[in-house]
Amino acid sequence: MPKILIGIQARLGSSRLPRKSALPFFQDKTLIENIYNKWKNYNNQYTVAILAPQGESEDPFWISASQNCKIVYGSDDNLLSRYMTAADHLDADIIIRATGDNPFVHYQLVDKSIKHFLDNQFDYLSSKSDDGCNVPQGLGIEIFTTQALRTVYKTADRIAQEHVSEAFLNNSNIRCGFLLDPFNAKEIDLKITSLTLDYLCQYEMLKGLQ
Repeated sequence: MPKILIGIQARLGSSRLPRKSALPFFQDKTLIENIYNKWKNYNNQYTVAILAPQGESEDPFWISASQNCKIVYGSDDNLLSRYMTAADHLDADIIIRATGDNPFVHYQLVDKSIKHFLDNQFDYLSSKSDDGCNVPQGLGIEIFTTQALRTVYKTADRIAQEHVSEAFLNNSNIRCGFLLDPFNAKEIDLKITSLTLDYLCQYEMLKGLQ
């Protein structure tokens, strides 16, 4: 059985909604604590960790959060490097990429994604189709092997370092896969539904939901 890491990338330095990870969200817990706990409850055989920037390691919020959450610090602006650090530190074979912007986890979608990934022996899988219409914004995940991560890490340019997906999708050596219609929505454009949290108005609308 491969060792699977659920890596939740998060930071306090968002320009659109500063310190969003620390905002109260549900049942007296912060946004990032809620996200972390949802992933912890998904499968107790998987390792769950928050991947935070090294430059924020002395922030009182992360110090406090580390009492209840596993946190791995890595590069401030190179996300590929941050995932590589976590994979090495936690000895992961496969990584599920999650983010601190997405407070909701659809377990059935994750199940389908993992099964499709393993059954087809992909190097990388996105739960979204090419046009992104098959999954509401904020529910999508990505899965990739640590070996594939090492491959793209060696050649990724600055843009790909910051936008993980592009590093895999633009590398001809990576076998990529997609879920085509996980919700059987057919012609419905699901991406118009947003469950992600980038702005204050979205926070006000989504907080308190579970």
